[in-house]
Amino acid sequence: MKSIIKIMLCLLLIPLGVKADEPITLPTGWYIVPSIGYYFFDDDQDVDDNAIAQLGIGYQFSQRWAVEGNIGGISTDNKDIDGDADVYLWHLDTLYTILPNSEWKPYLVAGIGHYDINKDNTNDDKGEQANVGLGVQRLLSPALSMRLDARALHTSDEGYTDYMANLGFAYYFGYPSRPPKDQDGDGVLDADDACPDTPAGVEVDSVGCPLDSDNDGVPDYMDQCPNTPENTVVDSTGCPLDSDGDGVPDYMDQCPNTPQYSIVNEQGCEQLAETVRMELAIEFDVDKAIVKPQYHDELASFADFLKRYSDITTTIEGHTDSTGEASYNQQLSQRRAQAVCDYLVNNFGISADRLTPVGYGESQPIDTNDTPEGRQRNRRVVGQVESTQQSYRSH
Repeated sequence: MKSIIKIMLCLLLIPLGVKADEPITLPTGWYIVPSIGYYFFDDDQDVDDNAIAQLGIGYQFSQRWAVEGNIGGISTDNKDIDGDADVYLWHLDTLYTILPNSEWKPYLVAGIGHYDINKDNTNDDKGEQANVGLGVQRLLSPALSMRLDARALHTSDEGYTDYMANLGFAYYFGYPSRPPKDQDGDGVLDADDACPDTPAGVEVDSVGCPLDSDNDGVPDYMDQCPNTPENTVVDSTGCPLDSDGDGVPDYMDQCPNTPQYSIVNEQGCEQLAETVRMELAIEFDVDKAIVKPQYHDELASFADFLKRYSDITTTIEGHTDSTGEASYNQQLSQRRAQAVCDYLVNNFGISADRLTPVGYGESQPIDTNDTPEGRQRNRRVVGQVESTQQSYRSH
């Protein structure tokens, strides 16, 4: 028996020089697990507690489940009668790893087997035996793990309950030549990762692809509209399309071809409210009241709106920044408002009596006058559209 223990110790020392390059998961496939420990016999048995050596062969099915067969031997003494006793154990065990992704991996073990106690000068004991236990293991390399466990073993015939503590090393056959890698660090190994270039910190599914909660084809981390209804056509940001630009997405829009600048209700159909304010994006150069060519298209769209609703009158507001005297700025803002009215009348035939130019000077800034950019925004014209009716129009 002592020679067996020496052989087991040598087997344990063979792979100890292997060192892991990086954290790894349990390999799957066949493995061998030599172990040594200490066996505590039930007080009613006539043998002394002593060291135990075991050799197991197992198969790791997944990160959690494994099955292994073990054979063990104990060389000890009879308690009450002078003589030796040799004990042999055979077990078939199932192992369940509780936390497979942690550095230290706790596991549960349970199994059934047979024991045989051969005693000098007395009768042998044999019987069936069941065992349960708790252990922990840690990977030392891609092919080697260290295991510690404690078990309770119960014999069915005599009702004895023994205890055993083990230290073992599992050596896995056929493991990859390099540790499995997770290049994008999303928790899914490259071999199983269908999206290997996921950005850092992005939550992924079981195959390593970014989550797409609303199934619109745009992953959650890029989706600006994360709750889009199913089967809705979306743009690159994950938001529903709005083809006519009226603020009502196509899937809700009952009037999908509403003209630009139309005022619409929740269904996307044109609405004329009592007072509607529309701001023209028209700005002026310093001390100028000339409408620049870049705003001609803007004014053409505004004129189309006025033509569609011939009962609407419009106040054209002119504004300036705070540079110069307030009285001068008042006159300048009036000239700017008049320039926009003249452009609408002369180029689009809008009736002059529907347009009222009003200058507000520097009294209503929309930005600071302390920066060139702020002053540029304040040099503007705003159009206010008014109507005395409320109706809806579809196309």
